[in-house]
Amino acid sequence: MGANDETASRDEYAKRINRVLEHVVLHLDGDLSLAALAEVACFSPWHFHRIFTALMDETPDDYVRRLRLEKAASRLYSSPDLSITEIARLCGFSTSALFSRNFAKRYGMSPSEYRSRRRAAHDRSKNRQVADKNGYPLDKDVNEPSKGGKDPMLRGRYD
Repeated sequence: MGANDETASRDEYAKRINRVLEHVVLHLDGDLSLAALAEVACFSPWHFHRIFTALMDETPDDYVRRLRLEKAASRLYSSPDLSITEIARLCGFSTSALFSRNFAKRYGMSPSEYRSRRRAAHDRSKNRQVADKNGYPLDKDVNEPSKGGKDPMLRGRYD
């Protein structure tokens, strides 16, 4: 097998794996079993697992779980009207218990705790004053005039 054949094989493998990556993103709530993903890539399940893991540095199952959890974390913040059970279902988890267990393992807290912490952090940042009454920037942490930039007292004199 020559160098050109090896390059062609690598390129073909990369195309097949990219097809799988796109499929996963578009079907996070569907069947993403090893057999289903191997079929998308046109590999045997064993060969697909080996190639995917070598190229992606994580197993197909770990990849799918990570993307599902990232989507769920985003939804927990952006969709406060959806229940945690509904978010789990929309992100492809068969039960809310399975979702909660996986979420806590990845993020170190329950989904409900994550949601409340993100909301609290958002509310705190919304309430911070970022400019004084004249529109000059304030240091967000202490609500004092910013140390950077021009002195507001000299504005207009040197502009």
